[in-house]
Amino acid sequence: MTPGSEAPVPVRLSAEALIDLSEAAAALSPARWSLACLGRGYKGWQDADLRALPLGQRDAMMLGLRRALKGDVLSAEPTCQSCTATFELRLAIPDLGYDAAREVPGQDSFDLRPVTLGDMLAVEHLAAPQEAEAELIARLGCGPSDDLADRLEALDPMADVWISCACPECGQQQDLALDVVGFVAREVRQIATRTMRDVADIARVFHWSEADILRLPEARRAFYLSEALA
Repeated sequence: MTPGSEAPVPVRLSAEALIDLSEAAAALSPARWSLACLGRGYKGWQDADLRALPLGQRDAMMLGLRRALKGDVLSAEPTCQSCTATFELRLAIPDLGYDAAREVPGQDSFDLRPVTLGDMLAVEHLAAPQEAEAELIARLGCGPSDDLADRLEALDPMADVWISCACPECGQQQDLALDVVGFVAREVRQIATRTMRDVADIARVFHWSEADILRLPEARRAFYLSEALA
């Protein structure tokens, strides 16, 4: 893990940063957006350090940013694969097993290394799945094999996490892929939209600029918002 040997500690993203990242989420790929997000949220981490992160560590650090914003509980509303009902799913981040300080082996006994954020950035422009897979295998320095997926999972088990749950409506058991980057991006967009609405309400009454309102501490901004809506 780089830099340093301790668990990376995120900064709490400012309102301005969240709005910037929300706009970037609409324009950038998930891999490139996660790079931008981590670059804003972890001081001292250079672009090369972030690109070298195995995907499990990348996701752990993304969840670290999310915990700093909204706490430990993730809430989602997946659609049942059987009856198509929408149901609430709540997950506690500490129970998911992510650990940003966990050392991922650099290679296995056959010199296979884990997939990194840099690898995803290098292949994401390839439209054909077969072409992207071939390029990824070439970057990993190995040949195709029937057990490649199992070996990669052994190296970095948190790179591909699935959640087992049952639909409360029909009882159907199902496994749902946990898309950490997509989840955090949706929440950042929600926070940014709510913040910009608050800014509009305050500006309408007090005639302050967006920059001045966003520079206010959260508690003070909440006070002026309540006064504006009174």
